[in-house]
Amino acid sequence: FMGVYIDDIYGETVSNIITQVVPANSFYSPVFGDNPKVESVYLTIPYYSTVTEVNQTGTKYALDSLYGENPIKLSIYRSNYYLRDYNPISQDVDPQIYYTNNNEFDINTPADLLYENTGFIPDDSEIIVEEEDEDGVMQEVNRLKPSLNVELLNTNDFWDHLLFTKEGKPELSNANNFTEYFRGLYFKSESTMAGLGNSIMLNFPSSAANITVNYTYEGENGER
Repeated sequence: FMGVYIDDIYGETVSNIITQVVPANSFYSPVFGDNPKVESVYLTIPYYSTVTEVNQTGTKYALDSLYGENPIKLSIYRSNYYLRDYNPISQDVDPQIYYTNNNEFDINTPADLLYENTGFIPDDSEIIVEEEDEDGVMQEVNRLKPSLNVELLNTNDFWDHLLFTKEGKPELSNANNFTEYFRGLYFKSESTMAGLGNSIMLNFPSSAANITVNYTYEGENGER
């Protein structure tokens, strides 16, 4: 779960998330082209949802596992916390176990701020994805189930430096090197109104959960 949950008996529970980012298999050892430049970066993580209606205009959904309907502050950071696969002090090859009350996440995690919304409420609307065609006209190319679908900041060319400066270097050559280099994302929830908030389960295992980096580069004639 992610968010701020208010219970009449137990009070307020704040749920933050730390997660790794692993590139698609086709990404490793990429060649970005001449003078690449990031145009936009989008994060998409589906919510759990149920179809309630299908009509000529699209599909309507109801969100599952949503508690509360009041806004919270949601911030997404680059994580500085390394999530190990295995416990280094175990004599056997045991998976590393992390606990929800581990305060090291808050102490060591926040780094670069990539997104901030002081009035975040999960939206149950179908997401229409559009792209610009050769004539510069926006065309619908896909429809997504309700999701956390946000544009991430590129402050001080964060994504350009993260990716393009590492072309041909070990950091982008395999999954282990990449997860050590870019340790993931940290989702931080904060209450904005006493006694109110919302909490929702994100569908991280879904194949639709991704970060999409859109960039351009110079062709032979110097155009992008």
